[in-house]
This record gives sequence, structure tokens and C-alpha cells, in this order.
Amino acid sequence: MGKKIKDIILEAKKAIGTGTKVGVKKFIIPAVDTLVAQRPEFIPSWILVKGFYGALFDIQQEKINELVEFLKDNEGVFAKQIVETKEFKEIFVITFENYLKQRNKKKRKIIQNIFIDFSKTINEGHNPFEIERMYDLLNKMSIIDIKILKDIEKKETVKVEYNNGEPLNDYYDTFRYLEYLGLLDRKSRKEVETEVDARYNSSMATSSLNEIDFFSLSYFGECFVKFIKE
Repeated sequence: MGKKIKDIILEAKKAIGTGTKVGVKKFIIPAVDTLVAQRPEFIPSWILVKGFYGALFDIQQEKINELVEFLKDNEGVFAKQIVETKEFKEIFVITFENYLKQRNKKKRKIIQNIFIDFSKTINEGHNPFEIERMYDLLNKMSIIDIKILKDIEKKETVKVEYNNGEPLNDYYDTFRYLEYLGLLDRKSRKEVETEVDARYNSSMATSSLNEIDFFSLSYFGECFVKFIKE
């Protein structure tokens, strides 16, 4: 894990007191050095992640550059008064770890969406630890799962009928998995289907009880799906 957090925080305080040059020497990654030179309020956050994940700094420079560019592109969101808060530093550390470990570029874009949303709401009393649940879900989902969730959001409800107890939808298992993750709600209904043989009167009709499932976004699914939109 590296240094103890109290030592890392002490270094952060020293960095703030001594100015930008300490921060530049600390990171030795051009993109980070440029950012902290322009925005010294980011120094404590970068010192925290460097202390915890120093090895990742050495082998993941491309992703770090990508993350820095994202921070620069959204300068209006990451205002000084937000960056300096304890809550921002907490979610920055969590985001940094998930970002650098995520190999899929589409998922890294979703991490950006989640991070920027939580950063916007820091001053509104947003629970910073809920972001961990978002990232955990993202890690558990495949790109196909994400696509299906977006499709359900567009359709609002997906109806799945059964034939002899077997669901008539190729993605039924995925629907159930997304339900398990808390992203979908499922409502079941049984319907009576009556068949009448035209050669006979209605007294010769046969009835069967058919089960139907309806899948739609749960409340948490509605909160999550906004992050996966393009």
C-alpha cells in the first residue's frame, strides 16, 4: 500500500506550504507537472494517489495523461473550492485507482462521467462513498450489459413471455443479472390464454396459464444509466 496516510497528508501540507516546485518534483510526469504548475490546489490529491499507488505512476503514464486532460477539459467543474475539500480528495483517490486499473476505454469514459457528477455535487452534501458502488457495478458489467441497460432505458419496459416454462428472449439471463445488481426491477404476471378449435364450439376450448415478466429500470438503475449515455 506504500506510506501511511498520515505521512502522505503531512507531505501534502508541506507541498502546499512550499509552492508548486515541490509538486513538480514529486510527480515527474509531464502532464501532471503541467497541471499542478497551473493548478497547485491539485497537489494534495496527487500526493495522496502517488503515496498509495506509486507503482501505477511508473507503468500507467498514458492513462494518467488521459485523466489529466479530462481534468483540464473540465476546469469549470473542478473549481478551486471543490478541489480543496476533503470529499474531493477522497473520491479522487478512489477514482484514480479505478481509472488506472480499467483497461476498457469506454468504461474509463463512464468513470469520467461518474467522477464529474459526484464532483459537481460535493457542496450539496452528496455521500462520497456511494461512488464506490458505482465503480463496483461498472467493474461487474460487460459492454453488452451496458448496451442492454441503455436499450431498456429507451424502451422503458421490456416484456418477456414464456413457452413451456422457457423465456422467449435471448437476453433473459442478462436481464436477471442486471436485476441482481439492483439496476432492474422485474414484475411478473400470469395471463390465461384460451384457444378455440374452429371445428367445435366454445365448449371445446382449451386454456393455458402463461407467465410474463416485465423488466424496467429500478430507481438506482435510473441513477446509474445517466452515466453510460454517450
